Amino acid sequence: MARRILFGLALFCTFSARPATAQTPVPSTTFSMTGTHTTNDLVTVTYRAFQNPGDPYRVVCSEPCTADLNAIYGLYAGFAPVYQQIVALFGVAPTANVVPFDMHIDADHWCGPEQPGVGGISDYFWEVPWAGFTSGSYGCFWFTVPGHYGIPFTYPETSQIGFHLLTAHEFTHTEFFRRHWYSYEDFAKAVSFYITTPGGGPPLTDPCDDSLNEVGNGKLIWELCHQSGFQWSHLAPAFTSLDATYNAGEGEAIYLATSVYQFRKALNAAIGKDTLDPFLTLDGFALPQVGDRGTLKSSSARSSGLGGWVSFLPSTGALTSDVPFLLNGRDFLDPPGDPLPPDLYEFDNLYTFSRPNGNNVTFNAPIYVQMKYDPALMTFGTDESTLRLYQLTGTSYQLVADSVVDPSKMRVSGSVPSTGNLVLVASPTLITPTTVIARAVSNTNVHTRAVLRNPAGGSTSGSLTFHPQGVAAGPTDPTVAFSLGSDQTMVLDDLVAAFGTSGAGSVDITGATGSGYMPDVYVTDVEAGTTASPGSFVPTYSVASALQVNERGMLVAPINLQQERLRFVVRTFAAGVTFTVTARDPAGTVISITTQTYGANTMMQLTPATFTGVAAQPNESFDISVSSGSALIFSETVAARTFVGAGLIIASSLYLVASASRRLKKTPPSPVVRARDA
Repeated sequence: MARRILFGLALFCTFSARPATAQTPVPSTTFSMTGTHTTNDLVTVTYRAFQNPGDPYRVVCSEPCTADLNAIYGLYAGFAPVYQQIVALFGVAPTANVVPFDMHIDADHWCGPEQPGVGGISDYFWEVPWAGFTSGSYGCFWFTVPGHYGIPFTYPETSQIGFHLLTAHEFTHTEFFRRHWYSYEDFAKAVSFYITTPGGGPPLTDPCDDSLNEVGNGKLIWELCHQSGFQWSHLAPAFTSLDATYNAGEGEAIYLATSVYQFRKALNAAIGKDTLDPFLTLDGFALPQVGDRGTLKSSSARSSGLGGWVSFLPSTGALTSDVPFLLNGRDFLDPPGDPLPPDLYEFDNLYTFSRPNGNNVTFNAPIYVQMKYDPALMTFGTDESTLRLYQLTGTSYQLVADSVVDPSKMRVSGSVPSTGNLVLVASPTLITPTTVIARAVSNTNVHTRAVLRNPAGGSTSGSLTFHPQGVAAGPTDPTVAFSLGSDQTMVLDDLVAAFGTSGAGSVDITGATGSGYMPDVYVTDVEAGTTASPGSFVPTYSVASALQVNERGMLVAPINLQQERLRFVVRTFAAGVTFTVTARDPAGTVISITTQTYGANTMMQLTPATFTGVAAQPNESFDISVSSGSALIFSETVAARTFVGAGLIIASSLYLVASASRRLKKTPPSPVVRARDA
């Protein structure tokens, strides 16, 4: 896990320049340190540290120190009440292994030149052993670099509370260092605002204040306040309890640090309300790290954790009594020497699944597990169709034999014989990420509108390619390039017309190699003469979501075919597709069985009579079984008095389950459709 904390901050000076006056001197000594905060360059440099005997913090300057001594003395004196206020807020001081806290004021060798857009960084020395220290922490501030900090490094400015927004921020991180798995930017921002606000403004002491409602700017505190009733008075009892857990050697995260779940548990006790939802709201850390507890049911009822992100369904007889369980995340090797999963995996999808005391239990019969995943938290180019569930067995991770992936629902399922570490693993062979808009149209009645947005911090690029209906994709198909910076949006009001064509077809959105992520895509149909899209939504799916060989999907006709028209959309890929459609009436009686074959990389819009061989009936079901190739297959209904559909519904891979012991494999359709996996 990256411990380094960066803080971007723009401050505006509200202080007028004043002549320096004499300050109480702070004694200083020199010390030597090797390397920089990012690398061991084998260069040893001498620094000067200003510290009163016994104080847990120092002001550090390059040696010889040429900075204004009165400004240094003022900074030291001004930080004292900041330190005391933050420690009082948390109820405990930072742990001994991150003391003292060094405040580097200039662009010295350790901190290097200022980083544009970054106000400060902080870390602890245990993470950078080449420095030569076994304890302590530091913050790099570049206060003396002209123009870096909005308030000048002069006395009396440095002694005033308004100067210490950044020192309060970075020092807050040290409260979490070592005793906890994570050091939350949202806590550091909110606590620094509790001390003072940008420009030396009044403190912000209300954790529900809407100015905190921004990720990385206090949103976790804001969510805790609004969803769980958190007040700052709850922090000290919660953190004191967390500190006791850490000091007792009972931390559940790497190197016996406390886990996010243990922090949540302490907050739950202090607030009197669960904090799961506020933590799930944030994307700043891997979901497993949020942690949760639940109970496996001996009644074979489904139980879940992490807001339904993971669920468990025991087979009949798997448990003789209810079994409490704990879900937690892992970080790097914990303990050191732990085996790594094979192939391509992310710690974002690595869970510890155990009893609350950390011990494992073997079941009498398998338990069926479903785990969701977020494609955005996977290596760019991961082939989702190869995702499988692995479990730590003995000293290595083993494939869960019956595990399967449903990319359209972004979940992996499988049956496990016991508790133990679980992880999602994909093939190490990367593919070109492609998102498919299965059906796009442009005619006199309706057109498809697409919006691409890059939500990430860097830039992303790629291309859109239009494949006309009924024609195999080819190298001459028109393309439109996209290149989006952070938070930029690209709007194609008439998607098909943007390619210089009309009619119907499908669109592939392909990410450029090395771009690192795909844009978010929003697609709607707009009726001619309007600017709004009345409920019409066209979904986008990855190629991995297509029905594959021996997989099954199901679609259903609407209840009222007098008021709604039904059609189907089929989009094939490189191998084409052959599939069988078994149509049944509401009682389950077979109406027709039709086999369809379509060529490679083709999009077709089909009437029910073409799709099944007969006209559709209300509530008719369509059981689709793929015998070769792959395809995205959708149904779409269109209201009788409009040209805009109600949205496409995908025939996603269907796995039938009554219990884990009776789960059906990928076989041809059975005569009767039973319970659908939830």
